Amino acid sequence: MFPEHSALDPFYEPSIEVVVSLWPQTWLWWLVLAVLMAFFARSIWRRGLRWWQDRYRREALVRLLAFESLPADDRFLRSHELLKIVATHCYGRTRIVSIDEAQWYRFLNANAPQPLFDPALVVDIYAALYQERPLTETQLSTYSRQCRAWILEHQVRES
Repeated sequence: MFPEHSALDPFYEPSIEVVVSLWPQTWLWWLVLAVLMAFFARSIWRRGLRWWQDRYRREALVRLLAFESLPADDRFLRSHELLKIVATHCYGRTRIVSIDEAQWYRFLNANAPQPLFDPALVVDIYAALYQERPLTETQLSTYSRQCRAWILEHQVRES
């Protein structure tokens, strides 16, 4: 490409091989690497522990989904029973047994980030449970949706 020039003949580019290690060269970088590894290990451990602790939620959601194929009365009673089972698992049998039916949905609302069961729905639920007035399909779907939301969102506070 360039013409040959005799004055530049003795000059040539030496080949230099630079070996760069990917590992840290000083102790401070090793410390930073150790701290990062500890942070990631702790994060993975906590996520795994949370996943393991939330297995009852996944099981309850599967059961709730299976109730969709049942008749309306059975679906309602099974959903009500499932809420009691989940609450008993989370808060202990002695605490749940001490809650009477009048306080049940207040207890569920108190342990959710926001109240899920509004008073009108609660009145209809009590009527369906104790006065044998069946829920309409709209009320039943609302109740199922609220049960699902409570199972997903409830908070277990240590006491």
